[in-house]
Amino acid sequence: MGNKEYKEIQNLADSELNEKLTQTQLDLTKSRFEATISGNVSPREIREAKKTIARVQTEIRSRELAKMSEEELAKRSKIRYRRRK
Repeated sequence: MGNKEYKEIQNLADSELNEKLTQTQLDLTKSRFEATISGNVSPREIREAKKTIARVQTEIRSRELAKMSEEELAKRSKIRYRRRK
């Protein structure tokens, strides 16, 4: 199920990705609130919403990295290397 959903996310445009991210975050907040108040929401729904948010954020970040120039990527690599020390 996750693999199929990730393929769908990859085909979305940037604006659709941002829209899906905000909508899923809103749904997660509502689900958490509903679960606290009435307990009618299954933990599975909350878990799936969190995974969807992570998938969308991962795709957004991978697109940002793909748009970076060689200089920006080299600078990023140096920063990451210094953090490991």
